[in-house]
Amino acid sequence: MESERLILEEFTRGDFKKAESMPVNEAMLYFGVNTAEEVAMTIKKMHYRFVECSDGFISWRIIEKKSNLTIGYAGFHAWVKLHDRAELGYALNSAAHGKGYATEASVLVVEYGFDQLNLHRIEAYVGTANLASQRILKKLGFSHEGMKKQHYKIGVEYSDSEVYGLVRPDYLKHKA
Repeated sequence: MESERLILEEFTRGDFKKAESMPVNEAMLYFGVNTAEEVAMTIKKMHYRFVECSDGFISWRIIEKKSNLTIGYAGFHAWVKLHDRAELGYALNSAAHGKGYATEASVLVVEYGFDQLNLHRIEAYVGTANLASQRILKKLGFSHEGMKKQHYKIGVEYSDSEVYGLVRPDYLKHKA
């Protein structure tokens, strides 16, 4: 998929195996993350999603056209085919923050979800302090639906999540 400034290239099952054998600095560029810890976490997440969840997720590497560098990833972390819904997620390296790339990539992913996967609902869970992501979701037409207490574990702490959702009829209205 492409936009004016970005290319989204789908991750494959072989990508996490390839990244495991890369030097850390090369893997950081490959995934568009900033630290060795983020590389390890990304590889762990990809392994879990490909091996444990099989077809429960789809993810794309976000490549900046101008530099041809990977600046992050975006996709659906949980795709529940039975109910035609998926969970949107994305992450960008810190150098790419504040440039509109997350919005641009998310537009492509949301369009793909509704137009290619025939989803009826896309949802997103955002940390309560992550106001930038909450603004992005509102721009895309998502509605704030509430908050889940202690929804994510970060290290040894549990964190609350704001819940956002977008259903097909609202997507079509927002797109028009």
